[in-house]
Amino acid sequence: MVSGSSISANLVPLVGTFDLGYLFSSFPQQTKAFDAGASKPIEDALLKGASIRIISWAYNFGSRSVLTKKPVKGAEDLAGLKIRTLPNPVITECLRLMGAAATPLAFGEIYTALQAGVLDGLEHDPPTILASKFYETSKHYALTQHNFSPLATYFSEATFNRMDPKLREGFLDAAKKAARRYRVRTVLRWRRKRWHRSWTRASRSSNATRKRSASACCRKPTISSRLAPRRNPWWT
Repeated sequence: MVSGSSISANLVPLVGTFDLGYLFSSFPQQTKAFDAGASKPIEDALLKGASIRIISWAYNFGSRSVLTKKPVKGAEDLAGLKIRTLPNPVITECLRLMGAAATPLAFGEIYTALQAGVLDGLEHDPPTILASKFYETSKHYALTQHNFSPLATYFSEATFNRMDPKLREGFLDAAKKAARRYRVRTVLRWRRKRWHRSWTRASRSSNATRKRSASACCRKPTISSRLAPRRNPWWT
């Protein structure tokens, strides 16, 4: 199964380490950290706690930022806004520390909640916002880029042990090569070109906040520095 780390964090909370706000500043930086061994304790914890192996890591669909009904240029603009988050304690706490009223909600309920005024916005990546047409109800996209959570290829330990050793070795090798190719040859190229076109299309459709002011928003210490003192509890 291929899924985001946010999902498996519901089984083993330590996996949620990778959902910490502003932990990574880019996906290439994330890859360097994983290649240096940063992912090993998480992999071991998931195997021990849920009998699930992570056999490869890949990039998600883009960094997560905040889409709202009114412009967000700093932490003061997020104050009190009901922002939908994944039902994940780390991401929920991240948005709360950024100043928002973090509101966990199932994905299928987001659009109608925005229409009804139950939500003031959400945090997600540009391709998902475009595909789900959330820009029809919320017109301002501030590039907070607070989360670069990874995708992972998960494999049941029981199935792993039942596989023929020769078949298993070939399968694992293929999965790792596929993930590496996805990262190096596909995603980096996609991020340079197609991600920009996707965000531009979403921006034009929604009259979203322009990239210059939105990028300045994510760099402001009033947002990112709010999370730094609170990271330690998730590491211990």
